[in-house]
Amino acid sequence: MRAWRPKQQTARLTPAPADPRAWGARCDVCPLRGAKPVFGDGKVNPALAVVGEAPGREEEAIGIPFVGKSGEALTESLERAGTTRSMVFIDNAVACFPPGGDMKAFIQRAKKQAKASGVEWHEPVDCCRPRLFFALGIPQCSSCGKWKAGPDSCGCKAPRWLYPKPKEGVERRPPKTLLLLGNAALESVLGVDGVMARAGYVHAVPWRGPDAMVKP
Repeated sequence: MRAWRPKQQTARLTPAPADPRAWGARCDVCPLRGAKPVFGDGKVNPALAVVGEAPGREEEAIGIPFVGKSGEALTESLERAGTTRSMVFIDNAVACFPPGGDMKAFIQRAKKQAKASGVEWHEPVDCCRPRLFFALGIPQCSSCGKWKAGPDSCGCKAPRWLYPKPKEGVERRPPKTLLLLGNAALESVLGVDGVMARAGYVHAVPWRGPDAMVKP
């Protein structure tokens, strides 16, 4: 399979900040802090968004999610479904490439180190969730700042849910459909795990609008 590469003239359709903390990421406590983030790429306010686990070595080098073999496979799948990369938004649950390339192994090592050092542990998925939700256009309460992860997901008596509006002035709204690839994406968006048991399922999501389709 030929590795997918972005064309030289391809421009990022979704401007992203230089620092993911500008979109709410908790990089200061994340065990991946100091790594180079790879932001989502694609159409603003698309009908379909794809969420994977984390960038790989090629994604980290190029700065775009799903390149190389994974990008080729995704591009072909989208074309078979009657769409193209330029018509969807593509991101990862975690923005940074894990040392060694294996997220599960990295988390196991980092957890042991944190426990031995007496440091509070923070899951990379939890640290990066605000950034992902901002990129996906999931609304946020203007009173307490919590993201709409459920129908009553904040304690405000009269929450006012606002859609993210970054500096470029384009208000983001959640896509109609989310395609979740892997456990990290499933955990980040729906708050559950067990992707193999849910493969092929279509879940209703708690905020207004989209459904989430799950693939292993």
